[in-house]
Amino acid sequence: MLSRVARGLWCGSAVVVLLLLVACAEPEAPEAVDIRPSIVSADAESDSPGAGTPYVEFWVSPEGPQPIKFDLPRYPKRYLYSGYSGKVSASVTLADDGSVRRVDWFESEPEGIFELDAGFALGRWRFSAQSDVPDREVQVFFCFRSGDADWPAEAPGADDSYSYDHQLPPPKYPSEARKQKIEGQVQIRAYVSPDGRIRRQDVLDSSSPLLTSAAMEGVARWVVHPTGPACAEVPLTIPFNFSLQ
Repeated sequence: MLSRVARGLWCGSAVVVLLLLVACAEPEAPEAVDIRPSIVSADAESDSPGAGTPYVEFWVSPEGPQPIKFDLPRYPKRYLYSGYSGKVSASVTLADDGSVRRVDWFESEPEGIFELDAGFALGRWRFSAQSDVPDREVQVFFCFRSGDADWPAEAPGADDSYSYDHQLPPPKYPSEARKQKIEGQVQIRAYVSPDGRIRRQDVLDSSSPLLTSAAMEGVARWVVHPTGPACAEVPLTIPFNFSLQ
């Protein structure tokens, strides 16, 4: 009889201790990472071409083969000073000898103006030969910039200068930073390639290395597209605010 009472008292004590431990445990702090598309702004790092200086530039995706010989397309004469600026983007399939076997246009703005000259130029391009990898592909982006048109049309920093494939997800709050109650700000300069991906980043300011890593990992997953033609990396300055409140 006494042993049963003792066991009952022991079990009851264990339950009370467990409840006390749960009640005394520090609740997990709420977390928030403040980042909105509206605060993403562009840095003005290049001047618009002046009147009478139309030109063409290109960008090749670094994930595919790189050209060892290339020619720029000519600017269509009928559009030299018409104010037409635009872009064409192609998926290029390569032959075994590195020549261009096929060109598939997947983007053209405005449509039907620049594809022909870009295609003629691509026909003269050469890439490194690699017979053991058939049907190699690479993405090539061309921009045609008219000397009579401002470039870009929107002033850098305007809210509608960029479009987003989806709501930009905020970085995850680092668990170690949460445990240490670390808060602060991080400012990142990210460079968006013409395919919308973040290829590289620089840290402009940071309160903690833990927050820096989280911010950079989050930004690396973003997809951001300039609404105007782009054939070079576009710099974006992005501030983050990490708060436990």
